[in-house]
Amino acid sequence: MRRNRINTVIAGLLLAGLFLSMACAARSSTTQRPEASMLVLGSLTVGTDGRVVGHTLDDAAQLPAPVVDVIDRNIARWRFQPVLRDGHAVSARSRMSLRVVAQPGGRNDYVLSIHGVHFGAANDGSGSRIRNIAPEYPPEAMVARVAGTVYLALRIDAQGHVQDVAAPQVDLRYLGNSWQMERYRKLLGRAAERAAQRWLFKPLPAGQAPVARYAVVPVVFDIHVFGVPGMPPDGPGHWVSYMPGPLQAVPWFDASRMLPGLAGSLDALPGEGVYMADPDGGLRLLSKLGGS
Repeated sequence: MRRNRINTVIAGLLLAGLFLSMACAARSSTTQRPEASMLVLGSLTVGTDGRVVGHTLDDAAQLPAPVVDVIDRNIARWRFQPVLRDGHAVSARSRMSLRVVAQPGGRNDYVLSIHGVHFGAANDGSGSRIRNIAPEYPPEAMVARVAGTVYLALRIDAQGHVQDVAAPQVDLRYLGNSWQMERYRKLLGRAAERAAQRWLFKPLPAGQAPVARYAVVPVVFDIHVFGVPGMPPDGPGHWVSYMPGPLQAVPWFDASRMLPGLAGSLDALPGEGVYMADPDGGLRLLSKLGGS
């Protein structure tokens, strides 16, 4: 994986305070190292041969130069499955979102890498929500000032009801020991699942075969983190504390097959949109992240 080291001055300005605040927030020792992450949005164009012919990053002038550099270097090496239309390869343009992660690499620097990327945008399509119930913030997590994002996998029936729901990944903005983080991931995950069971999506059109639809929906639990003034939300261009959760298998949902526009971790999906599964749609990245 292609990596880039941030120089000491930039690291001190952008990341040192964030990592320090995360370490101070730890309730006890932990074996997981704190990380920081940034969501970056942009667009790219892929030629008929699957090579990238151009890309842009949203608000590039406001992004740290090392972040732009590591993205540019990686994108230049990416290769995609050619997009076919009526049997002929065509060029294609797509929105993209990238999850860039910074990890402590030594005494005075940090190592950047791309953990995930998604090509496309939130795509409600025929499965758009017509009833959206917000989850209740677990009181225990609120008291502990635990924020995080739950990535839900959904199976939706022909009438638009959520038939099955699971939380394959829960990322935290909290540093604690392993059992604390496991507990908070379960609390946030269960709260999101309970809310999702009451969601309602558009039913399939009359006369269409009754088939199940699948989707991934990020659910954000956000709260001000004590001791970190002005802690930004997990939005484009912001460094945020980041404790990525393990990816749990869901027997009835294969993200790599159902979301071909996703490569790497689920947390490349931005915001709280609905990402409907479309095995035949979207750009499909053939290269490994980082171009290695």
